[in-house]
Amino acid sequence: MRRVLTWATVAASTAKGVMFSVSALFFTTVAGISPATVGVGLTIAGAGGVVTAFAAGRLCDRFGPRRVLLVAAAAQGAALAGYCLTRDAATFVLVACVAVGAESVQRTAHVALLARAFTGPDRVGVRAWLRVVDNVSIAAGSGLAAVALVVGSRSAYVTAVLVAAVLLLLALVPLKALPALTGVAGAGRRRVAGPRWAIAVISPRRRCMPW
Repeated sequence: MRRVLTWATVAASTAKGVMFSVSALFFTTVAGISPATVGVGLTIAGAGGVVTAFAAGRLCDRFGPRRVLLVAAAAQGAALAGYCLTRDAATFVLVACVAVGAESVQRTAHVALLARAFTGPDRVGVRAWLRVVDNVSIAAGSGLAAVALVVGSRSAYVTAVLVAAVLLLLALVPLKALPALTGVAGAGRRRVAGPRWAIAVISPRRRCMPW
């Protein structure tokens, strides 16, 4: 499972690195959205992302974190591709809400998956390893995006965003190999009475970004 999560993280985080680098210029120069509208739209999307992060816990309880993770990754990939069709403020806000909400759901499902699949030192080790992979992959994605920034054309920015969308969809391939875990790790896979909420802890250092 560690190998599966590693490859999925490489694909998703490389896409994140690409979007970190090109999103602002893409929205203002290609999509034609004003900087003020981008700021307001991302604020709305960020607020929605907080709600979906908590709601994702209930979804993980009912359908399992693997299934939730797959659906959210597919939705986020589709939303990034949808940015290429965005030409007005209303469409931008709608697509941004889907992208940010799907990313929040993925974080919650990822936390729930690790909690059910690993225990004790194993869980800590896997989380540390995936954090390293995440950071390195973001840097690699930023390097790829540098090509689009150097070219500076509309087609270059559109290509970069589409590459990010494809990378997110490629992350679905290894994720499909994950087992459909149920129950709680360390509890003998017992069902626990009452609802269990899997909540992602969002670092205050995270910025509200459109993915």
